[in-house]
Amino acid sequence: MGAAGSIRRERIKFLLAAFAPVIALFIIIRIIPVTWVLLLSLTNYSIRKPNIRFIGLDNYLRLVDDPQFVLAFRNTMEFLVISVPVVIVLGLLFAVLMNRRLKLEGLYQTL
Repeated sequence: MGAAGSIRRERIKFLLAAFAPVIALFIIIRIIPVTWVLLLSLTNYSIRKPNIRFIGLDNYLRLVDDPQFVLAFRNTMEFLVISVPVVIVLGLLFAVLMNRRLKLEGLYQTL
């Protein structure tokens, strides 16, 4: 396993060296901020108040009881359920039209 093992170790070292910056950036840009926000959502954090106290899920319970949040959430879900399928269908329709030779091919490509 001498030569084959050393080649394998070299490949692993190369892959770690190549992907380490990408993984580090992903952790810095995505994982740390999301974790921080989730932790803050479990506290009574406010910019105006310097003391932070753990309150658990109270923020989420208040959010669910807020009629404005429920209305906004419902509106967002309706928009999502309507707009996403329409955009997908229109995108597929235009892709099919652009893939065929038609009289108005230039118009379809412009659209």
